[in-house]
Amino acid sequence: MIELKDPVSVSDLDSFLGIASFVDSKLQPVRPSKMPMMFHLLDVMPEKGDHKYYEKDQKPRIIPTARQILIYDFIASAMLIAEPDDRELVYARNFPRRKSFRELKKHGWLHWSHTTIANKYKTALFAICTEINKVGIKNFI
Repeated sequence: MIELKDPVSVSDLDSFLGIASFVDSKLQPVRPSKMPMMFHLLDVMPEKGDHKYYEKDQKPRIIPTARQILIYDFIASAMLIAEPDDRELVYARNFPRRKSFRELKKHGWLHWSHTTIANKYKTALFAICTEINKVGIKNFI
């Protein structure tokens, strides 16, 4: 059984959010329904002599570990107890990739300075940690 540290601190939650951002980028996208269409009925396979098809370099697939997926699920359920404004700030910083506070200022929070954004982010994480520790980490896993 994989265990997460109890009680959760602000730095732990921040690192968990970084891991959840990584796992979110590696998960398979949602696929549309499997309705066959006319152009999907015939599969054209390359010939054995077509070397251009077989010589392509395949990038290695990175698969998240069980602990990383557990952290992703924990973050997904823990964000439900956050206030909507706090949740929006946390998601904007961490998803789809982790951004700096200066980048956040460029992407929609122009009326705040980057230090104000950092303070509000840490305050939001502290509020979420307080709620998690009050209920108990076992209820989120």
